[in-house]
This record gives sequence, C-alpha cells and structure tokens, in this order.
Amino acid sequence: MMKFNTILIGLLLYLSISSCNSNQIFKEKHNFPKYQWHANEKVAFNFDLAKENAGMEYFMVINLRYIHGYQYKYLHLRLRITEPDGNETNKDISIQIATDEKEYLGEGMGDYWDLDYLINETIPFNKAGKYTFEIISLMEDDPVYFINDIGITLLKETK
Repeated sequence: MMKFNTILIGLLLYLSISSCNSNQIFKEKHNFPKYQWHANEKVAFNFDLAKENAGMEYFMVINLRYIHGYQYKYLHLRLRITEPDGNETNKDISIQIATDEKEYLGEGMGDYWDLDYLINETIPFNKAGKYTFEIISLMEDDPVYFINDIGITLLKETK
C-alpha cells in the first residue's frame, strides 16, 4: 500500500508540473563559468519553429539566475532575434535586479536568486524554420560578476 501511495503522489506531482508548462514550446539556458559574464560572450540559442506553429505570437521570458552580491540595480542587455530568412530584430532590455533599498527581486534560496523577465509584448513568429536568439551584455563592466545563468522561454499566447 505504501508503494502505491508513493507512485500515486509521484504521478500527481508530475501531472501538475507538466500541465503548468503546456504552453511552453522552448526553454534553454546557458551557465556562466565562475559566475562571470564576459563582454565578448554572446549567449546564443537555436530554435526550430515547426510549420504548424508559424504565424502565431509568443511570449518570451528571459530567465535569470544571479547570486547574492550582484552589485547593480539593473542588468542591461540586448536581445537579437534572427529569423530563418536572416532578418534581425534587436531589442535593448534593462532587467531590474534590486530595489532602491537594495533588496533583490525574484525568488531567493540561499545565495541564489531566480528572476523571470517577461518581455512586454508578444513576438510574432511568422516563418517556420531556424531562429537564433542572442543575448548580449550591455554592461560597462567586464566581466559582470555574480551571474549564474541566463536563458529564454517561449510560451504560446492563449486567447
């Protein structure tokens, strides 16, 4: 009976987690060695959009994990999206990391903080094929310390 209860709880937990991400079509992250993001280090992700998903709009989330000790209020970066036909779109983004009172934003556990930044508008993906997402640091300091990883999540827009 105990084994059955354990399996049932595990199944319910899996179903609840997987149902939360039913709109997620892409998620990937990049880890920074020694928690340092160097100015010349462009973070790139490749994503193949299936034909049946083309012509739709998606929400994009920048996923950031930083470490206690990050010294700035913002993280300034550029998001470059390259479409299958080679067209590029650049968007400069400033992600607020701390308040004026120097309190970190996001969810913290120990020294690690997770912050998900939703890009304000939906992004149309009109063409099937390979997209490249590049995240480029626009910070003046090189390297930027206390950055653990950065990533991108794409979510289908639900109406």
